[in-house]
Amino acid sequence: ALAQFSRSTSIPTLVGESLGSRFPYREVLERTDVAIIMTDPCWVGGITEARRVADVASLYQKPFTAHDCAGPVNLAVDVHLCTHAENAFIQEVVRAFYYGWYTEVAEGLPQLSNGMIEATARPGHGVSLRPEIREALNAEVRTTEQS
Repeated sequence: ALAQFSRSTSIPTLVGESLGSRFPYREVLERTDVAIIMTDPCWVGGITEARRVADVASLYQKPFTAHDCAGPVNLAVDVHLCTHAENAFIQEVVRAFYYGWYTEVAEGLPQLSNGMIEATARPGHGVSLRPEIREALNAEVRTTEQS
């Protein structure tokens, strides 16, 4: 159905934000005329697998974008991913989340200004939970021990 749809319209078709690994993306690229590939590091298996999806899209000369809806850390990872993927062309940003709950729970978000987003210079992905989040009455804090 996706192949039929993508061939039946002149509107660029974007697909993939919830596909499971790089392998279904390759199948989509081989069997359809999809124009744009999107992935989400939280859903595809992490940063490394998301980077592999971008690379697979590049092999097929398709633009790549990252999905934003899984939280402020995911957005920061997305921005770094798109900064370094040769075929990245846009970064999805849900402004209601960016200016809403993302700022309520985290600090160090990538800077959004005049339609452009830029990774922070902070270490790693740059985002940290606000200290007061751990103290909230409904917070469930889990820790793991390093061995």
